[in-house]
Amino acid sequence: MAALTHGYVFDIANQTMAVEDEAINKPYRPIRTCLPSLEAARLRWAFSWGGTGYVTQLLNEVVRNIAPEVDMRLDLDIWNAAFVMATVHVQEFHNVDGDRRTGRKTLPLLLATRGVIRLRQATAMALIAGSCMFPTWGWLNCGPGKSLNLHLFGVLQVIAGLGTAIRLVFAKIQNDV
Repeated sequence: MAALTHGYVFDIANQTMAVEDEAINKPYRPIRTCLPSLEAARLRWAFSWGGTGYVTQLLNEVVRNIAPEVDMRLDLDIWNAAFVMATVHVQEFHNVDGDRRTGRKTLPLLLATRGVIRLRQATAMALIAGSCMFPTWGWLNCGPGKSLNLHLFGVLQVIAGLGTAIRLVFAKIQNDV
């Protein structure tokens, strides 16, 4: 739930805080094309940032009411945080050209080609392992078949993780270094 609500906030933050980078890396983005204005985007980002915690808590309460057998323990929050921290740098692999031109020092620019390949492989493994943890957690906490929605979400998470991992490993890295 948090990924859905927080992803938008960070995306808007990246677009408003580094307009020059975005102009090079993703020239099709709305702020670069002046739709909306930079000021409007910053205001939207502030509202999104302020409301994200409330929306996340609301979604957690909805899940608790729909599936009371789901135990929303602290260890799952810790696992989610570790998953995000292990994979958050994925976006840096796609922004190399803009980062190089603006003088940013990101992991793909600091590592040699072999290091970038290893970092991509390690990130892909973290994505797969983390994605597999979600259905495992659902299976262990709810039992087989007790919460179909939770298991379905876990399967979708694994599919998305595998897709992203495959893109990471097999993407061109000629522009990465």
